[in-house]
Amino acid sequence: MIEHIHGSDIEEIVVGADPNRWPELRSLAAKLRVLPFPVSFVPLGTASEIFRRPSRELGNAICVELQRGPLTSFEHAAKRFIDVLFAGLALTALLPLLAIVAVAIKLDSPGPALFRQKTLRLQRQILPNSQISHHVGPRGRPLRSFKLSLPTKE
Repeated sequence: MIEHIHGSDIEEIVVGADPNRWPELRSLAAKLRVLPFPVSFVPLGTASEIFRRPSRELGNAICVELQRGPLTSFEHAAKRFIDVLFAGLALTALLPLLAIVAVAIKLDSPGPALFRQKTLRLQRQILPNSQISHHVGPRGRPLRSFKLSLPTKE
């Protein structure tokens, strides 16, 4: 096999095998060392799942992360910033569609496009609430609509 590889156009050798067969892999790796090519290992089988997890060196050993620790305050702030940024971009992108829906509701039905009511919530608090109105469309069928609850300040 090594003689065949030596005279070919091969640039890299990739070995796929079950990590449980490590003694055989070690023997194969020793034989492949004479070749001037990089040799990579692709773990297969059930034991390969551990290789998909993040890892780091801990002295001479490899430490595999089983569960990530909680976010640091910087990571939490960065995540919050990204969440707010993409929510703002999504809202900006959907604003024309929301305006069209509001105009369609106003043209189709008498009354406001936004429906307001006070709702009784947990701890018996009464909170103002705004929703997109639900109306009956042509031929008496209800319009398909999405409920959007927006707390309002009064």
